[in-house]
Amino acid sequence: LVDALVAIAPTSADEIRARATGCQSELTALDAEIRAQLAHVSSRAFVASHPAWTYFAARYDLDEVGVVYAEGREPSPRELAALVDRARRANVRAVFTEPQLGELGVRALADELGATVETLDPLGGAGGAGRGSYFELLRYDARIFVRALGDGDG
Repeated sequence: LVDALVAIAPTSADEIRARATGCQSELTALDAEIRAQLAHVSSRAFVASHPAWTYFAARYDLDEVGVVYAEGREPSPRELAALVDRARRANVRAVFTEPQLGELGVRALADELGATVETLDPLGGAGGAGRGSYFELLRYDARIFVRALGDGDG
């Protein structure tokens, strides 16, 4: 990205590189902050409304047991039964929805599992309190994960 920006605006190359270095430092610090928050959660397994959290889960050693809505569709009864079975075996305590999606399927699954429902936000933006920037958004979502999965330190 830096190389592409420098190619477009070569007279600003030094500023672009400096800002990129600063951003990389901030991202590294944020990654360490989130890693520390999630390191001691008492449960690592969860179900999400859709696969927006796959990479987040992999990065922070969480276990996305499954998703309610895959490929833009509701699960079939057989798929839902299999998801319930996997979630029970993994002792899922949290099912996550998002402000951009409906909650009906998520709430039904959570009721079946005796799990809590929490709202994660993959998009953020000015409309979400405390979620206006990328950094705020990731901190918000990390706090939701900790709250839902249980703070093993507390």
